[in-house]
This record gives sequence, C-alpha cells and structure tokens, in this order.
Amino acid sequence: MGAIHPLITLTNRAGRVAVLAFSVELIDRSASDLHAMFTRTYGQLYEQNAHMFTSLFADLRAYYSGTDLDLGTVVQAFFSTLMTRMFRLLNAQYAFDADYLDCVRSNVDDLSPFGDVPQKLGVQLKRSLVATRTYYQGLVVGRQVVTALMTVSSLLHSVNLILFSLLLVHLILHASPYHSHRPGRLMDCNFPCTRMHIE
Repeated sequence: MGAIHPLITLTNRAGRVAVLAFSVELIDRSASDLHAMFTRTYGQLYEQNAHMFTSLFADLRAYYSGTDLDLGTVVQAFFSTLMTRMFRLLNAQYAFDADYLDCVRSNVDDLSPFGDVPQKLGVQLKRSLVATRTYYQGLVVGRQVVTALMTVSSLLHSVNLILFSLLLVHLILHASPYHSHRPGRLMDCNFPCTRMHIE
C-alpha cells in the first residue's frame, strides 16, 4: 500500500480531533493558570467568587465548540458581574438592595471602571477563537475536498485505462489485413478485444 498523502493525515478524524483537543486544552490551561495566579494573589476573596471566571471559561469553550454566542456580550456580562461583585465587596459596610445593584450593573459602561479592557478583551477573544474555529472547520471541509478529489482521481484513472484499451482495439482492428478483406466483422479468433468488457 502506498504512502498516505499528507493532506489526508492532516484532515483525517484523528487530525481534526487533535486540533479540537489542543484548542480546548489551551482554554483549559488558561483557566487553570488564571485560577492559580488569582488564588495566590487574592486568596479566599477570589475563591469565593471563582464561579464567575469558571462561567466565563465555560462560555469560551461553548463558543469554540460551535454554540452561537456573542463573545462581546459574554465579556460585557462578565465585567458587569465582576463590577457588581467588586462594588459590594469594597462597600461591605453598606447594605444594597437588588434595585440599587441593578442600577450599578446597568451603568458599568458609563462608570467604565475597567477602562477599555472589556472591549479589547472581547475583540481579542473573538479574533483568536474565530480563527481557531475557522481553522478547525477548514480541516473538516478540507477532508471532504481531498476525499472527493481522490475519488475523481481514481475514476479518471479507470476512464483513462478504458479509453486506452478502446484506442488499442481500434488501432489493431484497422491495422489488421483481415479487416480490409472482411469489413464490419471481427476476427473469428479469440482476439483480446472481442473479450473486453467495460464495467
């Protein structure tokens, strides 16, 4: 059996799964590294609020896996929740009702406590995840194209063999002295062209 074409290797199921697994592994590693750094830096304060970050990374995984999410909205919701949580923690001596906290959350854009970080992060995440997801989808389509081309190539090879055989039959019959004496009839012998079958 011949060598496997590199495109087939790249686009086969194992290759696609490897790209998918690698990309998800990068998201998971980022989540793990951020968790470790924030745990060391903020300790229990972070651990009590780690679910916000866990939720953000779960949304990133879901987006990468094909869920129809708007990353800008996901990032904005994360920073709104973070702002509300930080506001409550920094003002723990006060009791705020739900309406007041909703007001704080709805005015995060006006307050701009994080500057342009939410917008920049949203754009960067979208660029990288869209590029990675597009690359993965390209591998899927690439496999279909390579498979189709190999089928066509195999079919063309068969057609070429048949055409070559027909050409040989034509040349042999018309070059035969027997043909000139009895036109319209094949030789009575077991000439190979009389047994040719096109399947």
